[in-house]
Amino acid sequence: MNRFAVLISGLALLLGGCASQTELTSVALDREARGHYGRILVLSISGDQLVRKTVEDQIGVTLARAGVTAVVAYPALPGELDSLGKQALRQQAEALVLAENAEAVLVASLIRDEVREEYVAPQINQVATPALHPGFGPYVGYHYDTVVTPGYFTSQREVFVQTSLFDVETGQAVWRAQSRTLNPVDLNDSVAEFSKVLVHRLQDDGMLPAH
Repeated sequence: MNRFAVLISGLALLLGGCASQTELTSVALDREARGHYGRILVLSISGDQLVRKTVEDQIGVTLARAGVTAVVAYPALPGELDSLGKQALRQQAEALVLAENAEAVLVASLIRDEVREEYVAPQINQVATPALHPGFGPYVGYHYDTVVTPGYFTSQREVFVQTSLFDVETGQAVWRAQSRTLNPVDLNDSVAEFSKVLVHRLQDDGMLPAH
């Protein structure tokens, strides 16, 4: 399985379920860029059509809520994009940009998807337990029990994605972000949450129309 086909377990599962956590680990932007892009072409690099559709549709919906006219690429660029060479993909994308009169292109691609095994060491804790003492009238005191939690192994999945925003006029990347998601679970929920994080930061960095 090549790095683009792996998106079915990467981009497709971003930010899934309540056990998932995500963060933008790095963001770089061109402060001289014009920003406030109102018409954006959305493209995810994936060899899996369901993944492409889910990612592009959800990012498009989230951008629309932020006041952007979002155009998803998969209807005009069907097929397995990972089978295209860089030059062929670039030419087709440029033709679509001209046809849609897009001001910018947002491209999402998987960097790494990995599972790490971690060992949690045993823990010994003193737990207070209430006890009734007769003495000079009953009162509640405490004694302490020793509770031992055995060590165990746990798996942690990390998905790293890079998203880049390109200015059509200059052809240059004006905004890039790398994200890390821990323990993704569900396809639709995870991509929806990823899109919210992504678009919120694009807004904060002045890349989208003022709101």
